[in-house]
Amino acid sequence: MTVLLFRFAIPALLISSAGLAQNNAGGRTWANVAKLSPGARIKISFQDAAKDIKGQFVSSDPAGLTLTRPDGTSLSVSRSSIKKLQTMSEFRRQHAPWIGAAAGAAALGAIASRPSFDFVPTAVLMFTGVGAAIGYGIGMGSRYQIVYEAP
Repeated sequence: MTVLLFRFAIPALLISSAGLAQNNAGGRTWANVAKLSPGARIKISFQDAAKDIKGQFVSSDPAGLTLTRPDGTSLSVSRSSIKKLQTMSEFRRQHAPWIGAAAGAAALGAIASRPSFDFVPTAVLMFTGVGAAIGYGIGMGSRYQIVYEAP
C-alpha cells in the first residue's frame, strides 16, 4: 500500500494541483491594477528587495500605487520598483483548501478501493484521510493571484 501511495497517488495530486496554482500569464499587465477595488488585500514583491509588503489597496495611476499597511500608515510605491503584485482571492482563501481536500480524499480513496488490491476498509479510510490532508495543504498554498508582473 505504501508503494501505491508514492507511485500513483502523490504524483496525481501534485499534477492536479498545478491547475490551482496557475494564473493567466497573458493578463498580468498594469491595467489590471487599476481594476482593483479599494480595500483589496495585496502583496507586493520588489525588484531589489528580499521582503514583500502586504496591505490594502487604496488607488493607482500609471506611475504607481498607494496602499495602507497593516499598522495604518499609507505608502506610495512606484511602478518601476514593483516586481510582482498579487491580490488575495476571497474565493480561493475560503474554498480552495476544502476543494483540495475533497479532491485528495476522492483520488486516494478511489485508488485504495480498487478491486485489484486487497480491499481493507481501514486502508481505504487511511488513504482517504491522507489524500484529504494533502489536498487541503495544497489548497492552502493558492491564496494569492498574480495581478501584475513586471516585464
